[in-house]
Parts: sequence; C-alpha cells; structure tokens
Amino acid sequence: MNKNRPDTPDSSPDETAADFGLFDIEQALGFVLNRAAIVMRMRLTAMFRSAGYEMSTEEFVILARLWARDGMFQSEIVEQTLKDKTRVTRLLGGLIMRGWIEKRTDENDRRNFRVYLTEEGRSLRPALLPLVAAVIAAGSADIPQEDLDTTVRTLRRIFDNLSGAAEPKGDDYP
Repeated sequence: MNKNRPDTPDSSPDETAADFGLFDIEQALGFVLNRAAIVMRMRLTAMFRSAGYEMSTEEFVILARLWARDGMFQSEIVEQTLKDKTRVTRLLGGLIMRGWIEKRTDENDRRNFRVYLTEEGRSLRPALLPLVAAVIAAGSADIPQEDLDTTVRTLRRIFDNLSGAAEPKGDDYP
C-alpha cells in the first residue's frame, strides 16, 4: 500500500480509514506550505510599508512579471498569476492609480489590452528587489542551499503535477 495515497486500488477501506485516523494537519504538506506562504506575504508587505510602498504581494508579482516582460496581455497576467480576471483587473486598477503601469489597446487587436510599466514602475525594481531578497534570506536562514534547491524543485514538480503541466507517472497513480 502507498502511504502517501490512501485511495490507491491496492488499499482496503480499513487501511484507508486507519491512515486518515493518523492524519495530523500540522504535518500536511498543503497546510505547512500555506502557513509559510502567509508568513512570507505578511513579512514582505510589512517590509514594503516600512520602506514607504503601499503595495500588496499580489501587486508586486504583477510588477515583477512586467519587469521580466513588459507589454503583456492582461490575459497573460491572469494566467501567470493564477488569479481570476476580476481580481487581476482590480490589481491593475490599483497599479494604474499609483502611476506604476498603464494599459494600452493592442495595435493588432483593438479588443485586447497590453499592460506596460511606466518610468515610475520601472524605477521600483531596484528599490523593491532588495526588500524581497531580505525576506527570502530571513526565511531561509540556517537552511543549506542544497535543501532549498531540493525544496524549490519539489514544489515546482508538485505544481506541475497538480496544474496539468505534467501527467502523473508511475504505479502510484490510477
């Protein structure tokens, strides 16, 4: 029986019930991962505020995507941030109000908008990235680089497995 997958075909109902009886939320991957993400977001938001930037981590992610590739379609931002269209529209509105980005109609398809950084939005990069690096350094203090690399690689694989980017392989999957 696969202890990580109590619903596998070779497990009996009694074994499945026993596995769930031992379930400890504090040891569940999703629970621990979510708590770590929440604490990182809270720390990063506090760092932004202390540096004089009223910005959420969600807004930072959009800026970071645009620093990597300016002029993205709004639909690409939706896809890359895993946020729904309504949420992205609100986040973009806040960034526009602050003068950090602007939306322009696409030259080839007037029904679509592209999102561009303003000069002020571009100038945020050197100010914000050290704050992000400081939070990452604090969160990963006393953790060997090899362990961090393994963690990131594993989390990317989990994302791929669950997002459909990769099909699960092996005997452990029905």
